[in-house]
Amino acid sequence: MFFLEHDAHYDLSTGNIRHPLTPGVALLTSADRYSGVKIGAGSVAEGFCIPRSAVQMALVNTFERAVPTGFEFAPLHNLTDGPAAHLLKLMRFFRDDLCAHQGLVVSPLALASFQEMFCLLMVQNLRHTLSGGNGPASMIAPRQIRRALDFARTHAAMPITISDMAAAAGVSVRALQFNFRRFLNNSPMAYLRQIRLEGARHDIVKADPTLTVAAIARRWGFTHLGRFSQEYRAAFGSSPSADLALCDKAPGRAG
Repeated sequence: MFFLEHDAHYDLSTGNIRHPLTPGVALLTSADRYSGVKIGAGSVAEGFCIPRSAVQMALVNTFERAVPTGFEFAPLHNLTDGPAAHLLKLMRFFRDDLCAHQGLVVSPLALASFQEMFCLLMVQNLRHTLSGGNGPASMIAPRQIRRALDFARTHAAMPITISDMAAAAGVSVRALQFNFRRFLNNSPMAYLRQIRLEGARHDIVKADPTLTVAAIARRWGFTHLGRFSQEYRAAFGSSPSADLALCDKAPGRAG
């Protein structure tokens, strides 16, 4: 649970510990530790919930060990600068620009990718009881990288995540991330996104006349149409709408 205050102050308790929150400071705690709140006059607060299971999976994949009993994040985080400030922007973008957008259906691919990415960013950037204990990632063989690549290409249209790619290769997420950089100068998520971009282009140039660019983009996990169009043009040198129009004018499509 991620809490922050906008205008005044309030005190949130976790067990016997009281955390005074003012603008610019956020509290990160687990639901089972939250025990009470004292709200100041004029308080305008905001909060987010992150699934415990997703955070635990990110911890296991990052530190290659079981989550120890008593694990917890540092409770207070600065929102004027640093990683918590950037994570807050990411949460608000997902809530305000994606989930709250009328008429925008967030696909299972996008949901799975966002949740895994966000939790990995949390455990790899915020302070917690395992911080500082992250040794060098293990080296893996090129054949294991190939397994991850083959799995990603075969299942790109499904809501797979980096964890799934790592499992297919038989390595940890952290090892896969490290060795993708070493062998490919890329990240697993960037590679998966590129494959999905190629899949979207294939569907656009072969599209049925009743399909739209937005529908095809959403099918491949791209929820922000403007950003999808920018990435599409950068990768292929044309806009998705232009390619769709060419498809409509292809022989046999004329009405």
